[in-house]
Amino acid sequence: MVRRRLPANICVLPGILALLCACSSGAAGEIPGDDQFGESLSLSGNTVIVGRPSNSTGSSTRDGAALVFVRRQGSWGFQARLGGADSTLAAGFGAAVALDGDTAAVAAPAGTMPRVYLFERQGDRWLRRAEIGSPEPGTGFGRAVALDGDTLLVGAQFRNASRGGAYVYERVANEWRLAGVLVAAAGSPDDRFGNSLALDGSRAVVGAVGEGFGSAYVFDRVGGTWQQTQRLQPSGGQPGDRFGLAVALDGDRAVIGAPGTESDDLEEQGAAVVFERGPTGWSQTAELSAFDGRENDLFGWSLSLDGNTLVAGAIFDTDTASVQGSAYSFTQVAGMWVSSSKLRASQPRPSDIFGNAVAVESDVLWVGAPGFQTHNPGTAYVFERIGPAWNSGERFVDPIVFEDQFESD
Repeated sequence: MVRRRLPANICVLPGILALLCACSSGAAGEIPGDDQFGESLSLSGNTVIVGRPSNSTGSSTRDGAALVFVRRQGSWGFQARLGGADSTLAAGFGAAVALDGDTAAVAAPAGTMPRVYLFERQGDRWLRRAEIGSPEPGTGFGRAVALDGDTLLVGAQFRNASRGGAYVYERVANEWRLAGVLVAAAGSPDDRFGNSLALDGSRAVVGAVGEGFGSAYVFDRVGGTWQQTQRLQPSGGQPGDRFGLAVALDGDRAVIGAPGTESDDLEEQGAAVVFERGPTGWSQTAELSAFDGRENDLFGWSLSLDGNTLVAGAIFDTDTASVQGSAYSFTQVAGMWVSSSKLRASQPRPSDIFGNAVAVESDVLWVGAPGFQTHNPGTAYVFERIGPAWNSGERFVDPIVFEDQFESD
């Protein structure tokens, strides 16, 4: 089976960013305000954190940041801007974020000394509580993070000849301490274990996108010790599927993104593979794809799962504009996954990369579009579900850069 190359105007940096390397307005760094607001997202209750890593080198760019928005009386508004000692342009501060209640983790993985910063909210103020540096050099530390309660996972996909790993930190007496490192049993060089992470209580799923067609590993914490309980692989997987590029977890259900998968004879249309845990372990129960998928859509690039709702991003979807991107919502009804809606920007523009990050909880969905360039350096949309349908979505930009918290299209 022949695998087509990605579109010529896109450069994919493994496990962290989808950046515009060249476009109609020039190379990355020549685009005014190339901040990539919406590169990463994490949603917890009525709070969302939006990463703005500002990775390019143009004169109009700003230091990296993570922006916090909260919903009060049904309306979302800006609360705080989080920064760190490594929020400088080269550090990629905000490339990966994780949020749980009043605690946030923000990674700066691109600096010479990669770090993850921990913040806690007191009232309306966010205080920086901890700074975690990579225990080893050259590991890709912080390109993925996951947070639940007092447990933090930090991906290190290039550790040990790119076999990869995931560092486990635990909060004890308000201090974050290294508690161990997760690795794949019988891991091999270039597996890139740790390129994606999901954490739910005492269970974690870790992607290993570089291993053949890719894998994902389930770990359970038993008696304070993390143990690998199963390796997940798709039925009929093929080299180039990139299975494990994104992972999502909710209880006994895991969804693994495989954006390079050929679906319905369409190369790199992409897929999201659903696994569920039963009495004898984990088994594949569904493989989902876009109902209107095309070649090179990369469906499954991003994932978010909450109960019976799944959202998958397809960042290269070209519907009305080239590489505009989209996101698809699925709902499980009577044991079957139903494609409930396709979500897009209200006025899609070329190279928006809408769907690069998605975060759903209950009836709220946030979608990042870090390539949005027409007026603003990246943007994020919030959708709310009313009955079976999602509304048209409200667009937010970085309020530190722009006076308004959002602009209408």
